[in-house]
Amino acid sequence: MKSLVLTERNFRKHLVFAILAVVLGIIVRLTINEWLWVTLAIFMVVTAEVLNTVVESIVDLVVGERYEAAAKKAKDVAAGGVLLAAFFCGHYRLFCLYSRTTQVCLISTGGKIIG
Repeated sequence: MKSLVLTERNFRKHLVFAILAVVLGIIVRLTINEWLWVTLAIFMVVTAEVLNTVVESIVDLVVGERYEAAAKKAKDVAAGGVLLAAFFCGHYRLFCLYSRTTQVCLISTGGKIIG
């Protein structure tokens, strides 16, 4: 994990978003089921990023500095997996955390919509 944090910029970005999701979840007091979905989304993205890093490292080791169409395809597919996982996580945030945040805002303003 230390290597990922130190060498992979995108992994660090995903960790920051994971921490923000957890903090927001604490603020809006997610239910146990909602926490399970948050945990699933976070681990799905982190796992996809780890697998992407593995694929990229193996491809770089095998191919070296020369260009190979198959190597590019392998890297693109691995990156696409991360994108799909992040897309799922983003949709969850929009649908669940946004609605919970809106509820908390309405409760804190006495049910009045401000804006």
